[in-house]
Amino acid sequence: MFIETPCLVKTTVMFKKDERMKLPILIALGFVVAIAGCANPVNQVTADNYQETCFVAERNGNLEVAEEACGRALANVKWGNLGALEESQKRYHLSKIKRALGKFAEAEVLLKQSLALEEGLDPKSELRIGRRSVELAVALAGQGKWAEGVEHLTRAYGARNEYSAFEKSYTALVLRKYAEELRKSNEQRATEFSAMAAQLSE
Repeated sequence: MFIETPCLVKTTVMFKKDERMKLPILIALGFVVAIAGCANPVNQVTADNYQETCFVAERNGNLEVAEEACGRALANVKWGNLGALEESQKRYHLSKIKRALGKFAEAEVLLKQSLALEEGLDPKSELRIGRRSVELAVALAGQGKWAEGVEHLTRAYGARNEYSAFEKSYTALVLRKYAEELRKSNEQRATEFSAMAAQLSE
């Protein structure tokens, strides 16, 4: 017997003639196994609803509400097996709320996980990787991890041609902050970052 689900996963359940009385149980078991690896549309809708709640709360300055809603959106993506791209996006959005709340260490973890997911996608999106890299540089700076952030900020700059005007302005601001810090230990990189910021501000 084959049970076919919407995601085209098939499960074979073998039984003998004298086991026909167990057919309903076997069907139920086969269905559970079959859908285990499928994206769940109910979770997709729920995740999207929580994400919209998160965005609205963020715009209204209710960051604690936004944090909870974005967290629930991420949970539904994982429960519903909605895929690496969806999970990356939800981790990214939640990380920005964490950063705004000053929870830099938590934001760092989420961003590194999001970047790892992005690296596994084919094709990769330099724009999405760039956005996450600049946010990671900010999260690291918030913890005094400037040296580690330099690498990520440099990568973020590499995607500059795909950024919106706002994203260019934001990245330039982060570059200037890093330049200020680097003047204490690495004047050459400080000068380099200042030049990058100037180019983005043109």
